[in-house]
Amino acid sequence: MEAKSNVKIFKIEEKDEYLYRLRSDKGEIVTLGLNFLDIDVEPKEKDYIYINAELVNPKYEGYSTFYTFGDMKSIEGRDNLELDDVDVIKLIISGKEIYLKRLYG
Repeated sequence: MEAKSNVKIFKIEEKDEYLYRLRSDKGEIVTLGLNFLDIDVEPKEKDYIYINAELVNPKYEGYSTFYTFGDMKSIEGRDNLELDDVDVIKLIISGKEIYLKRLYG
């Protein structure tokens, strides 16, 4: 997932439990509740999140202020997703890329 026009790159500025304060490469600041399942290490300050612009757009029908993401093979969430799908994010934690999908239910 390269930085396509529909993907925003955010650096984690602050983390408090599940609340993340993110700053985009364009200076935009977003605060979201994020829960990450199926990963060994939680993202921390100075790590990066590549997220579809729709998920941080309050006008998007599927917008929320709290998201849960997990393993791409999880039975929760949509099936057969491409890496550039709106429900897929990429984390860069200590230089390692991790792809997760949005979980529902």
